Amino acid sequence: MRRILGVVEMQARAEATRRMILDVAVELFDSVGYRNASLADLITATGVSKGAFYYHFTNRESVAAAIIEEADAMLQTTSREILADPSGGALGNLIRTVFEIAALSRRVSLLRVGIQLRGGLGQISTATEGFKQHRELFTTVAHAAITDGDLRADLDSEQVGNTLWVAVLGTHQHCDATGEDITARLADVFTVMLPAVCTPEAAPEYAALVQRMAAAPAELPG
Repeated sequence: MRRILGVVEMQARAEATRRMILDVAVELFDSVGYRNASLADLITATGVSKGAFYYHFTNRESVAAAIIEEADAMLQTTSREILADPSGGALGNLIRTVFEIAALSRRVSLLRVGIQLRGGLGQISTATEGFKQHRELFTTVAHAAITDGDLRADLDSEQVGNTLWVAVLGTHQHCDATGEDITARLADVFTVMLPAVCTPEAAPEYAALVQRMAAAPAELPG
């Protein structure tokens, strides 16, 4: 029994160390940027030995990949919760999801840094499953919105979903680079795109929703 308890305690300490390394990495990358934080800087900031660090991560890129994985999981959970609301309609839920995630990224540094790191995914990790999952969410919603009569019936749901996803992703990356207001820029995306893809009957409703979401009080980074 003592041996089992000892193993459990060791596993708990190891997990706590790994969690601490990730939390420190998020703070460091958020503060100075991934490119400006060397592996030596990261190990020093964690306060652990090199051996303890390398027990959990092989290099700086593997730390970044772990942050991206956690951020992707948070995005998936948040998106699915909002999209599952039966009262909002597929397109309305998607609009709310996009703006809610933008607001969440202001408050939660893990998500904010994960989104930033995903922009350089090819240099950090070859795991692109998160990209595919997010894109599939958008295409699924586009198909449902066509069925609901909110998007034009002559549109291809794959094309609409892909275009919206790339536009949202690109807007996040642009605002990360320039410091522009992500909410305002996302509102621009929908303001331009909705009249082109919505049915005439649905367009005013969703244009008004975009304006309400864009006018919501901004959250300060935390």
